Amino acid sequence: MGYIDKLRDSLSFRGNVPGLFISGIIECSAWHMYELVWQPYMISLGGSVPLIGLIMSLWTAFNSVLQLVTGELSDSVGRKTVLSYYYIFSILGLVIAAVAKNWVYFIAVNIIFGIADALDGPSFSPMFAESVPKEKMAVAMSMITLIWSIPGFYGKALGGYIADLYGSQLVIIIVLVAEIVAAIWFYFTTKETLAEIKPFKLKAVLRNIQGISRPESRLVPFYIVAILDRFGWMINGGILVTMFTQEYGFSLTEIGVLLTIEMVAITLISIPAGKALDKYSNRKGIIVALVLTVITFSGYALTSSYRALMLLQVVKGATIGLWDTSIMLYQNKIVSEGERGKTFGNINSIKGMVSIPAPFIGALLFGYIGFKGVFATSAFILALALLASTRLTEPKL
Repeated sequence: MGYIDKLRDSLSFRGNVPGLFISGIIECSAWHMYELVWQPYMISLGGSVPLIGLIMSLWTAFNSVLQLVTGELSDSVGRKTVLSYYYIFSILGLVIAAVAKNWVYFIAVNIIFGIADALDGPSFSPMFAESVPKEKMAVAMSMITLIWSIPGFYGKALGGYIADLYGSQLVIIIVLVAEIVAAIWFYFTTKETLAEIKPFKLKAVLRNIQGISRPESRLVPFYIVAILDRFGWMINGGILVTMFTQEYGFSLTEIGVLLTIEMVAITLISIPAGKALDKYSNRKGIIVALVLTVITFSGYALTSSYRALMLLQVVKGATIGLWDTSIMLYQNKIVSEGERGKTFGNINSIKGMVSIPAPFIGALLFGYIGFKGVFATSAFILALALLASTRLTEPKL
């Protein structure tokens, strides 16, 4: 067996995985560019920081509430069908963003993106997990992290460079073309992974809602950790690019460099993290990631040096790589295959619903206490998540 074949077997790069990986790389390259430019673009069309926070809260609301439905939908009609509709809604949102004449268009854009992400959330990770052997699941989850982080080597820096030279609208048009290419690649290179297709039943959705209000006792600590983590990140993450431009006057190219450093760190840590989690403790991976998050956010609250921010981006990237791999593996381990979509939907929904006001709160905090105050608040919330994580138990397949 050649070196390439051994590498493919080590990473389970067979079957659906190449199609999922390549389509993901294409679209994430585009989304990195979009994430950097849409907030400054909206402000150039008459928007403001509080409006961005409010619109991000609107996105969170649609994304989280709808996952109560889309999780069950994914477990019923299949992962590929639901992900195909994700691409349709994403493309529609990008078309509207590309022709936007004022900031009001971005209300519709973020509602549509909220719907799209609600379709993607309970479907992509389960489809990836179901495309590999169980013993390779942690490595598969780290590959999902790589799908987002590898394009970060060039996506944000390239998007910032193009926007500084030619304007943000051109960047959004490029993102639209890339998303169409990714959708076509996904459709023709993947197969359905859900073993049993069944009719969608509204009664099952109602049971999911009841389940959220009365979660299993073994899942309560995980729900608490996931909710606090999401809230703490959303307070600063929803307006990060805008804070960098307004607090420090950074150009989009400078911000792109900072975010690229983060993506490089995510990429370098992801595969080693997945292999370590396969061998050692999933629970300890979550705890270590939360410790690093508290350190990172505290660092943002204490410095304003560009070089110090570059160093913090390295730590932040390592944190995200470890957290994303750990949390996705944990979620896939705590339930059986036929319930993964529902469980992902329920968990994403409840932590999203609680976090609906977080971006708007972050925008208000930025107006009153500035950049450092926003990150001090996030650090405090993540410290609470760290305390709650000590109650987690080790999951088993």
